[in-house]
Amino acid sequence: MAMVNSKKLVKTEKKALSKAATTLATASVKLAILIAADYCLFWILDLIKYYGRFQSKVQGTFTF
Repeated sequence: MAMVNSKKLVKTEKKALSKAATTLATASVKLAILIAADYCLFWILDLIKYYGRFQSKVQGTFTF
């Protein structure tokens, strides 16, 4: 294993680190959007399940 005495990053290392950080940030934002969309769909389906149980007591005649 080679010993590194410099504590500064070289230009290529800075570029690679910046690219990795950007990729990680983009993936995190996409994941957050997917989680939010999933929760919204779950919430909507839960509302449909809750309000879909009730039936109207009004009975009308259906004629053509």
